[in-house]
Amino acid sequence: MPPRVKKDLASSVPYLIGVIAVILSVYVLYVGKSILVPLLIALFIAYLVLPLVNLFKKLRLPSVVSIFFILIFFFGILSLLGYTIYENVQDFILAYDKYEARFSGMISSIDGWLLQHFNIVYNPIDVLKTLAEKVDIPELLSTGVGTISNFFSTLVLIFFYLIFILMERKMMKPKIDKIIDHGKSKTETVSTITTINEQIQKYITLKTIISLSTSLLVYAALKIIGVDFAELWAMITFFLNYIPNVGSILATIPPILLALVQFGSFWQAMIVAAILISIQTIIGNIVEPKIFGRQLNLSPLVVFFSLIFWGTIWGVIGMILSVPIMAALSIITWHIPSLRPISILMREKG
Repeated sequence: MPPRVKKDLASSVPYLIGVIAVILSVYVLYVGKSILVPLLIALFIAYLVLPLVNLFKKLRLPSVVSIFFILIFFFGILSLLGYTIYENVQDFILAYDKYEARFSGMISSIDGWLLQHFNIVYNPIDVLKTLAEKVDIPELLSTGVGTISNFFSTLVLIFFYLIFILMERKMMKPKIDKIIDHGKSKTETVSTITTINEQIQKYITLKTIISLSTSLLVYAALKIIGVDFAELWAMITFFLNYIPNVGSILATIPPILLALVQFGSFWQAMIVAAILISIQTIIGNIVEPKIFGRQLNLSPLVVFFSLIFWGTIWGVIGMILSVPIMAALSIITWHIPSLRPISILMREKG
């Protein structure tokens, strides 16, 4: 074999290894879903509760006691959320026949109006009516409730992950001290790790506060207007708001459609739409950019790709976790000089 060919083959080996490593990593992420997803959720929760852990530490409470109180409080909230979602979905299933009858009546009225004014007998709205008759929405909702039930069944695994993460946290610094040699490199590494942790914690905490604020505003608006299942729509808004742009759209559509069917009035539905869209627009385009600034302003292409990628691998949970994962990767790569170009490419304005 000519020397030049050998040289070309040798230079292509690292790229081939890189491609194989990426393929294997994706395969491991897909196969290890049942283990990795609860671990990531536990890490997510750990970053949220760290301020409380530090507060209890200042109050000189034993770490075991503080972790116990935090776990009881947090999982009590999760259990309450799960029960409320389950009850709302069950109530919607029971009331579905009423909504279906109102929807059929609206379609018939529209058909009559089109026939009277434009002499149109068959129109595209009939297609929607046919689809509504063929799709078994209660069955779909029951399946969704089953999925939610399976998710909450993993709380035990998340519970144990979280316990060990919080207990192991205070042991990380001594471990890093033993791994890294003394000197300037050690100081820089510890400082970088501390900064990365602080910024990830700041992002997750602020994003959660923003999502909670948005969901409370949505709940108040829907409750005042009288839209059914305001609690359910507020909770869906909370979770979907972790997905920029797409999440706010997906969270806004269901309550608008329900308002249209519930009230039977196009204008009342438009009022609901105007209020919900205003809330999402103000929070997403004014409040959130001012809080996060440009540092964590991910590129829309990166957001869309991560949404598709993590959603394909891990489903709905992957879609919710996709942007926090990419934000964390952006923060980590930004503080590692050799990987900083990746972080620059991930951000909207570099």
